[in-house]
Amino acid sequence: MDYVPPTGSLDPNAPYVSKNTAAGTQGSKVPPKAIEHPMRELKALIEGAGLIPSGSDLQQVLKAVKALIGGAAPPKALLHIGTATGSGGAFAVASLYPAVEALEEGMLIELIFPTPNVGATTVTFTGFEPDITRSVCRADGSDLKDNDVLAGAFLVAVRADGRLGLVNFNPARFAASGTLIVRTSQNWVVPAGVFEIKTLQIWGAGGGGGGAGGAADGNGNWSSAGTGGGGGGYKELTAIKVVPGTTIALTVGTGGAPGAQGGGNGGAGGTTSVGTLAAATGGAGGEGRASGFGNTVAFGGNGIGSDGFNVPGLFGSFPYSLAGALFGGAGGSSYLGTAPAGGYGPYPGADASAPGCGGSGASSNAVGGRGADGLIKLTF
Repeated sequence: MDYVPPTGSLDPNAPYVSKNTAAGTQGSKVPPKAIEHPMRELKALIEGAGLIPSGSDLQQVLKAVKALIGGAAPPKALLHIGTATGSGGAFAVASLYPAVEALEEGMLIELIFPTPNVGATTVTFTGFEPDITRSVCRADGSDLKDNDVLAGAFLVAVRADGRLGLVNFNPARFAASGTLIVRTSQNWVVPAGVFEIKTLQIWGAGGGGGGAGGAADGNGNWSSAGTGGGGGGYKELTAIKVVPGTTIALTVGTGGAPGAQGGGNGGAGGTTSVGTLAAATGGAGGEGRASGFGNTVAFGGNGIGSDGFNVPGLFGSFPYSLAGALFGGAGGSSYLGTAPAGGYGPYPGADASAPGCGGSGASSNAVGGRGADGLIKLTF
């Protein structure tokens, strides 16, 4: 069927106008074809659907269309589109296009979200009477996590249980994961797709062992020894929210310097930190002695703050004598680490190797052991 312009018009697309006596406008003349052609088109549609045209039924065109497409309801695979409002985990959709009378299993809906979601998420369809609220879930049926959807269009399918199953996740949501072990200070740029540090473990550095002075008496016995350095503290946090592309300073504490030969004190271990997220202090340096035994406790470090899981480092041990032999104090151990035993005169203290452990004290005119550096372990 083609458009039929008013009688006498030279423009094939000329519009029809109403008569306006006051303005001196003459109304359009309607040619017979403008009435006949639409009627014949509609009659052909009715008959093509297997119906008999009747002047007493003014719903025949609708019935014919429904019959020709196989029923009143559109196919479930037909895509419907809705624009959502809201934020966090609660969104609302006023209408769907094309419109539907109910949310049926298998229906596909493209939802246009205004912001990323936060945690478990629901969508309320306010165009129904009463409103219909449905939760959105992952393919495995679990609730959404932060940023599973971002601002933009995401496809959901109505599940048998009535929930909306997310078909296309935020493509960056699972783009990166792994474990990062850091032994030297550096800057870390949060990778694309990483929104959470699952587990953060940090160790403060161990303190250095005390040095020893003195000399053997006429019988070969030595008379001085240093204490061990304290172990570094430990801190552990979980589920830390981060933003991709953000730069975070990773500072690894340096192990405490060994106490010098002659009775120097060991140096304190440095603090290990991850930006402003978490920190653990290092252990104190061991006491050195030019003569006699060191007897000042070198305390261990600890995690900073009451959040998470904090474990203090053990303190460095005092020197001791056993069966006439003189030993420097053992270093203080850190969480999951074992510090070295003290030196036996005239020997230096032992350097610590396990992250955060304190160096041991020297015995008789020797240097103490060096404390071990801290450590950072990130699992994202």
